Amino acid sequence: MSREADFSQLERFFQNFNDAYKDFDEFLKKFLLEQALRVLAKTKPRTPVDTGALRASWQVGEVRVVGNDLEVEIINSQEYASFNEYGARNVDGSWRDGRFMLTISMDEVRAQMPLRFDKALKAYLQSKGAV
Repeated sequence: MSREADFSQLERFFQNFNDAYKDFDEFLKKFLLEQALRVLAKTKPRTPVDTGALRASWQVGEVRVVGNDLEVEIINSQEYASFNEYGARNVDGSWRDGRFMLTISMDEVRAQMPLRFDKALKAYLQSKGAV
C-alpha cells in the first residue's frame, strides 16, 4: 500500500522562512533607524532654545554595520551641544548643570525597545509568512 504525502505547505513555509532570513538585516536596520528617529523626536522638544540653532541641528546618521553590531549616530553639530547635554564650568568657575535632553530621551526609548522589537518582529515574520 503506498501513501502519498503533500509537503507543499511545509516547503512553502521553509521558503518563506528562508526569505525572511535573507531580509532580516534590512528589517533590523529599519527597526534601529525607527528607534533613532523616536529618540530624535523626544530630544528636540527637550533642547533649550536661545537662537534655535541647537534644536535645529539634531540629525540621525546612517545605520552602519560595525563588526557584528549595527550602529546609528544621533548627531548635533553645534560646538556647544555637549555642554548643554552634560553641563559645563562657567567663566566665573561655577558649574552649569546639563540638560541631558539626549540621555533622557535615549533611556526612555531604550526602555520600550524590547516590547517594540517583539511586536515588529512578529509583524515582520507574519508579513513573510514565516509564522
